[in-house]
Amino acid sequence: MPAWTYGMFVWRELSTSDVEGALRFYEQLAGWTSKRVEMPNGAYHLLHKGERQVGGLMALAPGVEMPPYWMSYLSVPDVDLAVDAAKRFGGEVVWGPIEVENIGRMATVVDPRGAAFSMMKAANGDPPYLGPPGPGDFCWEQLASPELSNARTFYSEVVGWRTIAAPSGDLETFGFGAGPGEQAATLVAVGSGGQPPGWLTFIVVESLGAACERTVKLGGQVLSAQNVVPGIGAYAVVRDPQGAVLGLFKG
Repeated sequence: MPAWTYGMFVWRELSTSDVEGALRFYEQLAGWTSKRVEMPNGAYHLLHKGERQVGGLMALAPGVEMPPYWMSYLSVPDVDLAVDAAKRFGGEVVWGPIEVENIGRMATVVDPRGAAFSMMKAANGDPPYLGPPGPGDFCWEQLASPELSNARTFYSEVVGWRTIAAPSGDLETFGFGAGPGEQAATLVAVGSGGQPPGWLTFIVVESLGAACERTVKLGGQVLSAQNVVPGIGAYAVVRDPQGAVLGLFKG
């Protein structure tokens, strides 16, 4: 039976200016392979870790004047109601809600301080929890906001999250509780750990140092190399050769 993990991020997607270049970069950085599928709006590349789908990649829409970006999709029980709530509390709709056959209903919104994220209700349920993420898996999201109190209110009203002190004591996490599977993201002030304003998604790497070196060798840029989170691990923030920003995490 289909099951959903409402309030958790369930899909990540890269829109890029150079599909082939991005595929080569992430194949060598994250070990992903890809499978091309044809969609109504053009080719879509499913990213795989082994046999399992972990994300998607597609070309920026023609005429879109913005740098490449990663987008994270949040599972919600009713996309239309969530979009209405986002508008009531100061957000703006980028597109949607739309229904994609056999995939689900989805929309992209921007919060009152400019951070974009997507919401979806998957037609066939969300991916099941397979245990702690390993190298090549997406593992976390982080919101850098210029106004933390506004972010707390907005996401509480739209998603139902509350903020909880992280084990390190220096961070807040968005979620529903302090247990496994109840926390979705970290909330930080703009400028923390080299992250620009907005949402940032993270993948697990085997070695943070080696992954940063590989990023540079492949034509990317390291924005912030070592950010230690006591009791949890460390992360880096990098930019791929096309300009999309991504977090790398090592526990």
